Amino acid sequence: MTVMNGLVAAAIVFVATGGNALSWLVVLAAPAVLLLTLCFTFLWNLATGWNRLWWAEWAIAGDNGEFLNLWFWPKNRIFVFSRPAIDTRVRSPDGAWHLFAADTHSLGGKYYATYPVQFNGSPVVPGTYTVVWLEETTGSGWKEVLSHRVKVPRRPDSA
Repeated sequence: MTVMNGLVAAAIVFVATGGNALSWLVVLAAPAVLLLTLCFTFLWNLATGWNRLWWAEWAIAGDNGEFLNLWFWPKNRIFVFSRPAIDTRVRSPDGAWHLFAADTHSLGGKYYATYPVQFNGSPVVPGTYTVVWLEETTGSGWKEVLSHRVKVPRRPDSA
């Protein structure tokens, strides 16, 4: 059906422009431009950590930046009522994985955690942290729902 619509549109353009060959080039180039746009959007979303079901946010907290506050919540408000079991893992800049050591905290469907307090992890240092949010599946397993990177800048007083 889509191909037929495209051919009809091409025929209309050809007739409307008086048989100009450039009109055919434009009509034939449109699918290529559309395909390139979709590929670019897909790659951009992969690179930036886009997720269609969940939002994630983070902030550096404490007087000297010694904590990372992490938030995770669904875009669809129906999850607020179902409250799936969510777990969190944090990989520090030295490559060590730290597991969430406390019970899952959920406030109005928004999950939150504080690193290193609830992770038994090392203190916050400048570098890139990887945060992985996991959802419990029916077979008592865990699947990765969202991962994102947290970049902690070097503090000016630690130069």
